[in-house]
Amino acid sequence: MEWKDVDWQVLRTLRDRFLNPAPGDYWLSQRELEHYDLAFAPRIGAKWQEIAERLAKSVRSTGPWEILDWGCGTGIASRVLVEAVGAEGVEKVSLWDRSPLARRFAAERLGARGVSTSENRGRPPEGRYLLLISHVANELDAKAYQSLRPFLDNAAAWIWLEPGTPSASQRLIEEREKRRADWEFVLPCPHSSVCGLVGNSQDWCHQFAAPPSEFFTQSEWVHFGKEMGIDLRSLPVSFLAAAKPGLWTRSHSNVQLGRASVSKSHAKALVCDESGVRERSVRVHSKKEGDRYRGAGLIQEWKEKPRE
Repeated sequence: MEWKDVDWQVLRTLRDRFLNPAPGDYWLSQRELEHYDLAFAPRIGAKWQEIAERLAKSVRSTGPWEILDWGCGTGIASRVLVEAVGAEGVEKVSLWDRSPLARRFAAERLGARGVSTSENRGRPPEGRYLLLISHVANELDAKAYQSLRPFLDNAAAWIWLEPGTPSASQRLIEEREKRRADWEFVLPCPHSSVCGLVGNSQDWCHQFAAPPSEFFTQSEWVHFGKEMGIDLRSLPVSFLAAAKPGLWTRSHSNVQLGRASVSKSHAKALVCDESGVRERSVRVHSKKEGDRYRGAGLIQEWKEKPRE
């Protein structure tokens, strides 16, 4: 599908359905899936791309992996991960979604890349697998969570990505605290102790992924952003990457949460390090340096010591 073939009413309908989820399938037709994959999926893909790049720098793997894409939609999460590690690093991709249409669509797109796929039947695989979960917090009621729980319990590793909103962040923090004793949270967490944001109602754990260049250079994307009321310049994300002990290596780098607040002389930011979460402040010597702090993205590290 190309932009010239877009039905803007279909995109508006999808957008409203995402913002106001209701029982039943998201996907009512192949056409809706094609529209989503063209216009909405690339934003999700950019978030997964940044996470994949950071994982490559921070963890060790003993592939090939079976990837289980839970709530796969069009399969954008597994497509990005397969591309990041190479098809040879993936044994197969298992796809689960409550929509058969989505499962088939995702399988076709992965198959076109030479990836072996299968439809998951609602039970965790027998072997070792990497579980991918994406954008489900706003519809994950108690019943849905109970169906997800065995997949989390039996995974060798899992990555759970959500929009960088306070409510989504809180959902992930709760999951981390429930599972902290049995899992190593390798990203973005630089420590394994209690999350410094537990009980914090003002701050939340989120970073920003880098938008693809075409979001700024192609007129179709500019028009899409205006039509949908989406700021394509900003890709806030909250996520957790966890593995069984010893499988992946945690990054112990300091992690900036959210954007920095920059004045003429100083930049301030909330930073998570091995000692927990605290505000840090550093002197700014130029506008260029201030802009660098203000525009810190997902992999930006705050290395300076706090100003006394």
